[in-house]
Amino acid sequence: MDSDIQLPWQQETVIRHSQRLMESFYYWTGRSLLYANGSPEEIAQALFDAPFVVSHGTQSDPMCDSLIAESRYPVRT
Repeated sequence: MDSDIQLPWQQETVIRHSQRLMESFYYWTGRSLLYANGSPEEIAQALFDAPFVVSHGTQSDPMCDSLIAESRYPVRT
């Protein structure tokens, strides 16, 4: 495996998005979205692996940030 390839939860944009998801959910509900401790990267991985999180960016053709979403909703080509 090429050492330059990052898994999604290792990418800075995904880590920042994961932090925003956690903060936003807590702000609006007063509850934690996911009970996870660790580094921002570990929390991003926990969100990516979670069976209930389906999130995407705001670009015109957004990418999903969840393995569950990717398996249920095939990528368009």
